[in-house]
Amino acid sequence: ADRAGRGLGDFFDELEGFSLVETVDNADFILVSGVECIYAATDNETQPTSFERDGDFTPFLDVFRSAIDRGLPLICANPDV
Repeated sequence: ADRAGRGLGDFFDELEGFSLVETVDNADFILVSGVECIYAATDNETQPTSFERDGDFTPFLDVFRSAIDRGLPLICANPDV
């Protein structure tokens, strides 16, 4: 995924002790930093969502349901989301 083209650069590379995962099953927590896509900067990254344009949260439902089922904490790094 093109992180630099979307302003992500090497941000994730410098989070010592953390790594990005491609499924909720492998996650220790959910990090929300925007609503453009799911699994950003991984091989499993989704196509851009339409959430900012139309408020349709359907693309996020499976991820959030799985995270809730596993009792994962959610960290929102962008209070505007």
